[in-house]
Amino acid sequence: VSQRQAGVGGADCEFLDGYVCTKNVATRRMSEFLPIHHARIMIITFPIEYHRNAKQLMSLDSIMAQEYEFLRILVARITAQRPHVVMAEKGVSHIALSMFDQAGIVVYSRLKRSAIDTIAHCTQADVIASIDRLSLEPRLGRCACISIDTYQQAGAPEQRNPLLRVEVASTQDTSARNVGGP
Repeated sequence: VSQRQAGVGGADCEFLDGYVCTKNVATRRMSEFLPIHHARIMIITFPIEYHRNAKQLMSLDSIMAQEYEFLRILVARITAQRPHVVMAEKGVSHIALSMFDQAGIVVYSRLKRSAIDTIAHCTQADVIASIDRLSLEPRLGRCACISIDTYQQAGAPEQRNPLLRVEVASTQDTSARNVGGP
């Protein structure tokens, strides 16, 4: 995988075993937990959100109570696996983000499916496609280090873009070329 930045020479490049993509953590406070060395990564493809029944009439208080309770149970099932990082293909509600934040778990949401598959391959993680699969003891991915680096574009020095770096410690053929970083 190669990240390319316009106007950057070879001296500003580095090779690393792992994966690099443009992505930031879900909340600012989660960036305080990074970098994480020897991280356990859970990869999911279902949304961590409560889906309301639009045809059913209920009071707003009871709907909010149901949403909170559903998300509390779901986040508890995820945190029971003890991941350091949760990577989700779909969205994560603000209530769930707050719960993950309190548990000290870093969340990346709305990742592309190709990024999900590549990170799962690099880290040897199971891709969890449904809530029911959480009870089957899914295999968490492992990586040497997960971090966020920022880089500035040559034409717009005021614009800073985050790079998610997942570095693996194995001898797999998953090298990434980080151009213009760290």
